[in-house]
Amino acid sequence: MEDQSALLQILAMSLNIPIESFYALDATDEQRKHRVEIGELVEAFEKVEGHIARRRCIDYVKAVASAFR
Repeated sequence: MEDQSALLQILAMSLNIPIESFYALDATDEQRKHRVEIGELVEAFEKVEGHIARRRCIDYVKAVASAFR
C-alpha cells in the first residue's frame, strides 16, 4: 500500500529514525504494537480539520503523556 509507505516515511522523518526501524525483524511484539499505534495516531490526526482542533489534540496527548511521567 503506497499510502502506508508514505506515512511510514513521514513518521520516520518526524521521529528522526531510519525507516528501516519500522521493518526491523528483531522487534518485539510490544515494539510492533507501539509502532502501529503511532501510525494510527498520525493517520487519525491527519483527518482532523482546523488548526484549533489539531491544537486541542496535541495538547491532550501532551497532557496524558506528562501525567505518566
